Amino acid sequence: MRRWTLVVAATICALLVSTGGGLSPARADAARPDAAQVAPLNPPVTVRVGVQGSAANAPIYIGYDRSYFRQEGLNIELVTLPSANELIPALAAGHIEVASGGIAAGLFNAMARGIEVRMVADNASMPPGERGSAWVVRQDLLDGGQVRAPTDLRGRAIAMGAAASISDIELDVMLAQGGLTRADVRIEQVPYADQRAAFANGSIDAAYTFEPFLAALTANRLAGVFRWTSELIPYQAVSVLMYSSTFATEPARRFMVGFLRGVRDFNAAFDNRPVDDAIVAILVQHTTVKDPAAWQTARPAPINQNGYTYPENIQRSQDYFVANGIVPQPVELSRVIDRSYVDYALERLGRVEGSGP
Repeated sequence: MRRWTLVVAATICALLVSTGGGLSPARADAARPDAAQVAPLNPPVTVRVGVQGSAANAPIYIGYDRSYFRQEGLNIELVTLPSANELIPALAAGHIEVASGGIAAGLFNAMARGIEVRMVADNASMPPGERGSAWVVRQDLLDGGQVRAPTDLRGRAIAMGAAASISDIELDVMLAQGGLTRADVRIEQVPYADQRAAFANGSIDAAYTFEPFLAALTANRLAGVFRWTSELIPYQAVSVLMYSSTFATEPARRFMVGFLRGVRDFNAAFDNRPVDDAIVAILVQHTTVKDPAAWQTARPAPINQNGYTYPENIQRSQDYFVANGIVPQPVELSRVIDRSYVDYALERLGRVEGSGP
């Protein structure tokens, strides 16, 4: 049986240290004129991209529908994968060239086994003040005052939608704030889509969730926000864009230009209300959330508009999984985090002031 241990205080303190800059709306620096005007690849190159119909794929869907990739000479083939567990094997086997994946134990374990993938860009992160994911508590418990602080979670049923993920890190941090450990609560595995029913029938008291599930829970007053991810672990790295090790350099650089254009459109749309109808239409078409109104109330996790990942935070996540025996062999992250593709894209598009590293 996998044994969970509470991370030492030093690790928790390290998780709370902020790194990098925020993602507030800002103007882009002017791109170099000679770099911005680049002829598309000829003949065009086909790039297979693994997708799952989620908001995490939004920049790809936007770039696809707005022809950002086609303008770079890329023919994008969207490959729908049945689950997140299929992403790394598909990349390793050369079935796809690109995918976005969550920061989780499975990713580190796959790389430790010698599966070669490259982390090339941020795909979701939580700077201070952002509200894309949170820990929520059943609304009647909040209204009645039974749960006001982390110490009040003692004996409560807490739902987790995924095992060995960053939500585990956040849970330990949150419980430690109340002097608690996992032994003091009941952990229930409840898929994110099923948490609404579980709150309604009272079978769970708290849960980790994210948009658009978060908006559905709070809009119906089934649950209310207890702690935001960005409060617990500032700059939490949620997801990264990954390339296959066999993805050729020039198409890979061109893909990053289209992706980053999609990122900036995505962030801009959700930084303004109402959300741009054109962006909502793209999300409704490609994702599993088909209700346009849901996107108008949701605030998905933002993405660093300058593209770069937060390597210190990724390292801390790996350290947590190693400390808890979930990842037996750590990976040297400097071997797998590759900034060169974002470097190229920023030469073409320019940087966004005040928007991360």
